Amino acid sequence: MTDTRFNLRRNTPGRCRPCRHCFLVRYPHARGLCRTCHETPAIRRMYPTFRPTGPNGLKHGTLPQAPEPTLAMPGSLEKVAVMEARVGAGFACFHELDARWEDDES
Repeated sequence: MTDTRFNLRRNTPGRCRPCRHCFLVRYPHARGLCRTCHETPAIRRMYPTFRPTGPNGLKHGTLPQAPEPTLAMPGSLEKVAVMEARVGAGFACFHELDARWEDDES
């Protein structure tokens, strides 16, 4: 079996699809582009991503914020239970006013 990742011939059958821009068969990168085309900003802007949503199928920030913050500290079992309840009710996991560690500035 031949390795087609570095096969630069045009439209060569194999595991790799041709780049959407230059049509050369190379190891695939994001947006269906080869690495060379993907690293060129002007070319990359011409091709939108295949999946404009996150891995769970939701756009970032589409869930409504939870109605009230929690005083449970990050990493505690209580905080995990609150987060599970929020997701089960259709709210975002985090609230901007949730309790934080004192040195956490983000």
